[in-house]
Amino acid sequence: MKERCLIVSSLMAEHKTNYVYNMLALIKKFHANGDELVFMFPKAKTNAEWVDEIRQEGCKVYFLDYNPYSLNNVKFIKKIIKDENINIVQSDYTGWDITVKLAKPFIPTIWYERMRVNDKDTVKKLENLIKYKIVGAFNTFSVGISDDVYHSLCNLSKESRCEKIYNAFDPSRFSLSYPKADNDIKTYLMFSYSPKVKGTDIVCDSFEELNRDSVKARLIIVSHGINDDYLNGRYKQTPEWLTVEKPRSDVEYYYSRADSFISASRSEGFSYALLEAVYMGMGCIASDIPGTAWSERFKGVRYFRSGDSASLLEALKKDIDCNINKEDAEFNRQKILTDFSFENWVEQVYALHKKVLNR
Repeated sequence: MKERCLIVSSLMAEHKTNYVYNMLALIKKFHANGDELVFMFPKAKTNAEWVDEIRQEGCKVYFLDYNPYSLNNVKFIKKIIKDENINIVQSDYTGWDITVKLAKPFIPTIWYERMRVNDKDTVKKLENLIKYKIVGAFNTFSVGISDDVYHSLCNLSKESRCEKIYNAFDPSRFSLSYPKADNDIKTYLMFSYSPKVKGTDIVCDSFEELNRDSVKARLIIVSHGINDDYLNGRYKQTPEWLTVEKPRSDVEYYYSRADSFISASRSEGFSYALLEAVYMGMGCIASDIPGTAWSERFKGVRYFRSGDSASLLEALKKDIDCNINKEDAEFNRQKILTDFSFENWVEQVYALHKKVLNR
């Protein structure tokens, strides 16, 4: 059976992210086999350059307001499913999961879970019960992007309706010959859109203490969203040890400017930025959350207790005079290319679609 799949995504990125590279590769796989992909993104991204790239691959793209529980959106998705003769739906980033199912309850559906599933909070437990046991009880399959997400999904749904597909890494996005900054003081890099989720608060606490008497280490934060508001409120004048950058498409620029990377998230399905940093040959400091557990297989990664600025400070003090050697960096790169193969990701996702469609 030829496939006509609607992917409803809440991607809000300004620039071409790894997700877009994934989709472009998936489009080529679908088209090579005579199948079609139709996309739906938030209206805020109507003029994004990466949307044009998806169109240039011959895919139709629709837009809707980012309000997953809007009745108008349910009706709109239902209309597109009918008009485009869609026979399978995939929702991305969890926000649209219930919405797409309400639009067409009996169509084969894939929920691609890229965020950590909250199965601890009492209210979330009730929401999960409704979502997985009632709304998603029929012809619905879930994908987890890490061991942690996958195991949570298996506990909430039937294991036979869950798949584990690791995020993929596309090395073509990065040039290892990109000029590396010659820093006079150890410089760290982090990305953040939320001070709480991404741990900006504890990273700033730790760097303030570390640099209390003199600047021993510097920090580059690539910041946007409410994280900008947090930093502007915390610092009337930017500290000597802090540089705030805006997001840009050539992310290797950031990795080239720093010596080490910090992933301080309190909750995350899979830290893709940490994977990129490891590939770029950086030493890393990561919070000990399930979403970073995969990094234990790599060299040069140091851990601290999630949400604990004192623990992070100790990790920084131990790391500040250390740099990953060339042999360990090369080992990490080769392992990433093997364990997170871009080609394998495309084959796994395509095979899942066929299994779901033909079930």
